[in-house]
Amino acid sequence: MGKVCVTGASGYIASHIVQQLLTRGHVVHGTVRDVANSAKTAHLSTLEGAEKRLRLFSADLVTGGFEAAVLGCDGVIHTATPVMLTAEDGETEIFEPAMAGLEHVLAAIDRAPEVKSFVLLSSTAAVAPEPRPAVVSEEHWSDPQDKREQGKWYGCAKTTKELKAREWAAARPLIRYVAINPTLVVGPMLQPGLNESMRILADIVTGARMMTAPNDSFSFVDVRDCAAMHVAAYERDDVTGRHLCVAESLHWNDIFATLKEIYPAVPDVQPYRGGGLVAPIKFDTTKQQKSLLDMALRRSTRDILVDAVAELQNRGFLAT
Repeated sequence: MGKVCVTGASGYIASHIVQQLLTRGHVVHGTVRDVANSAKTAHLSTLEGAEKRLRLFSADLVTGGFEAAVLGCDGVIHTATPVMLTAEDGETEIFEPAMAGLEHVLAAIDRAPEVKSFVLLSSTAAVAPEPRPAVVSEEHWSDPQDKREQGKWYGCAKTTKELKAREWAAARPLIRYVAINPTLVVGPMLQPGLNESMRILADIVTGARMMTAPNDSFSFVDVRDCAAMHVAAYERDDVTGRHLCVAESLHWNDIFATLKEIYPAVPDVQPYRGGGLVAPIKFDTTKQQKSLLDMALRRSTRDILVDAVAELQNRGFLAT
C-alpha cells in the first residue's frame, strides 16, 4: 500500500478521501490548519484505521509548512483551498490564498523525491467557457481573465491553479499529474459543521436561494463518488490529465420537481414556463470511460439528492 499526503484533510471532500484511503489500507499524511484544534480534526481521528495509519500535520495555504507532511509520501492529493463563491474582497480572500497554497505544495513536492503522483482537486468552474458549448469535455477551459472581470473569483482561482499545475507538471515528466473537475459536491458530511456546497443545497431546498426556476440546467455529484475518483486517480498509474467528475445535468424545472418528491416541504418554486427551454448541458464522458474513472460515479442525480437532503434533515439543517 502507498503513503499519500492529503492537504486540507479536515475539509468536506478531503475527509471522505482520507476515509477511503484508510479503508483501502494506505498510510495518510493529512494537513490541517492547526493540529491542536480538535473541534476541526476529531472526526478524522475516529475513522477506521486512523489510529495506526493517519498522521496530521499543521500547514497553512498562505504561510506554508507542507514539507513535513509531503516528505516520504509517494503521492499528494491537493484539496486545500478557500471554498466560498462570494467574498467582500475575492482577490485577497479566495484567489491569493488558493494560489499561494498551490505554490507551497508544489515546492514541497519538489523537495520530496519519493513523490510520483500529484492529484489536484479542481472544479467544473474551470471548464466553463463562454459561450457555453453544447457538449462539455476536458478540452474546454474557463477564461480566468473573464472570471476575474466578472468577479467570479472561485472560478478564476480554480482555472488559474489548474493552468499553473499543468505547466509545473509538464516540466516534471517523472511525476504523474491528474486534475479532477467535479460539479457541485453534495452528500453525507463527516465533518461537524455545514460546508459551503451543502449550504448551497440547503438554501435551494428551503427556497432561500431562488423561488423561480431559471431557464438553465445544473448538476450534482455525490461526495463519496467524488472522493472515490480522487483515490482511483492516485492508485491508477495509467491515469493522467483532466477528468470531469460529473455524469449528467438536469433542467432546474426537473431538479425542483425531484426535490419536491423527495422533500415535500420544499417551497412551491415557480417553474420556468417561457419559450426556448434550455437543453441541459451534456458532458462528454469518453475520457472517464477510457480511464475507467467513470466507475466511481455510481449514483444518479435523484439518488444523490435523496442522500444529500436526508443528511441535511438528519443534521438539523432543514425544518422537519
